[in-house]
Amino acid sequence: MLTYHSGLCCGSLQLGWHRAKHLGVARALTPNPMLIVCDEPVSALDVSVQAQVLNMLEDLQNEFGLTYLFVAHDLGVVEHISDRIMVIYLGKIVEIAPAETIYLEPAHPYTEALLGSIHSGNPRSERKRRFLGGTVPGPSNPPVGCNFNTRCPYATDLCHCEEPELKWCAG
Repeated sequence: MLTYHSGLCCGSLQLGWHRAKHLGVARALTPNPMLIVCDEPVSALDVSVQAQVLNMLEDLQNEFGLTYLFVAHDLGVVEHISDRIMVIYLGKIVEIAPAETIYLEPAHPYTEALLGSIHSGNPRSERKRRFLGGTVPGPSNPPVGCNFNTRCPYATDLCHCEEPELKWCAG
């Protein structure tokens, strides 16, 4: 239960989790926003509750013409809500593409690794699971060159001295 204390009256209102969630969404939609930032909105939720929240977000998006900036680590969840995806590693953009392109033809090894970590629930899935080795650098002390060079299976000498440019690719 969530206790909601209103400054307009002397009592309190007891709300269940479900009602509190709807109240929070209603409050976010009150000023008629064009953009809503969803920062890890389903990360700590059970899969069935994740599905309910994602369905609600899609319904609201269709009804009110909303745009979401959806921040998440789970590309399995991102797939259901996104038209375009930006993949970031240690604060640097490594890939931006339409969602379909990201899932069918990832251009960066970090994106490949994220896609490989999605649990399909199908033991015969053709998606390759990629385990990243190497050292995970801290964001306050990133490596010289490409931020991903300490974990990248394709890293060359150039990757250890030059930061790659983000390039436009067809798709």
